[in-house]
Order: sequence, then C-alpha cells, then structure tokens
Amino acid sequence: MSIPGYVDIQINGYHNVDFSDPELTESDFLRTAERIFESGTYLFLPTVITGSEEVYLRNIKLMHDAVVKNGLEKQIPGIHWEGPFLSDQPGAVGCHNPAYIRKPDCRFLDKIMDHTGGFIKLMTVAAENEGVEELIRHAVSLGITVGCGHQLANYEQLQKAEKAGAHKALSEQLKFNEVNHFLYKSEHASSERDRINARIADV
Repeated sequence: MSIPGYVDIQINGYHNVDFSDPELTESDFLRTAERIFESGTYLFLPTVITGSEEVYLRNIKLMHDAVVKNGLEKQIPGIHWEGPFLSDQPGAVGCHNPAYIRKPDCRFLDKIMDHTGGFIKLMTVAAENEGVEELIRHAVSLGITVGCGHQLANYEQLQKAEKAGAHKALSEQLKFNEVNHFLYKSEHASSERDRINARIADV
C-alpha cells in the first residue's frame, strides 16, 4: 500500500493545541489537523494521555465526531490512548499524572469505546500491571493495537504481554529506558529481542 506522506502514531498536539486539553474545541482540533497535514504528514493518530474519565469521554468523542463529519477517516483512523493503564512509578510515569493512573479494567475500556464510536485504535499499557494480559486480549478483540510503554516491566512480563497480543509499534520517538537496558544485557534477550512484540514508548 502506498501512502502519499508521513505516518505518525503519536501526536499529542501541535501549535499550542493539546488533544488532552479539557477545553479542546472542534475548530481547534480541525485547524491543528490541517496544519499537521500541511507539514507533510498524511495519516496520524491524535494522542490522549492519562487524565480524567470526563476528558476521555469528551475529547475522544469530539475528535471522532469531527473526523466523521469532515470525511477524514482515512487520514485520522482513530486515536492513540496513552494511558491510563500505565505504571505510576517515578521513572516510568513520565509526564502522566499518577492520580489518574488505573489498574487494567476491561469494563472501563468498553465504556470509553462505546461512548466514542470505537475510536481508540492504539493503546499503550504497562506490561507489569496485574490483569494486563486480560486487558490486552480484550482490546485486541475490539480491533485495538496494543503496545507496552511507561513501564518498569521485566523481560518475562514483556513476553507475557506479547503472547496476550501486544505488538511492536514503530516510533521515531523510541527511547531506550531501563527496560531496554535489561533486555540488551539479558543472555536470553540477546537472541530473542528482535522477536518480542512489545513497544517501548518514550517516557
């Protein structure tokens, strides 16, 4: 398949517009999308980071409705939900507010998907969280691609996430954290690191 431009799976905002802002407007979103397209990006996933349930329900639906109304489904096929199923620990949580971090919860995922037209296409989770394998399997069954990031997972936990359905998501912002360091120093990881389908997101 040929795409006439760049693809970006994580854009949190652009030109002073934050897609996680509780005061995001449809006009702000569409204007920002147009600027992103003008920059040479053909397809992107607006990214919503860890926040309140109200922001998820409001902002994701707002973007979904704007995309459908303006026929942008091919260029904005959904959003990247970076949170809230991340690690709340220093060194992993990054800029995410620990107060809004949640344990893996399939029902909560269903609630957000049902309210927003199933607009989540990519989701980042921490592989060490209890119950994450069930969440990954459920998300994949809903058509969501799952990656692992903002975490302190060990190699075995990443393997379990892979078996549950987590995939590698390519990112120009990929950054080696202590998990990568562990993987590259592990005797077993040295032979399997190219096979494991876990995304190490920029923290």
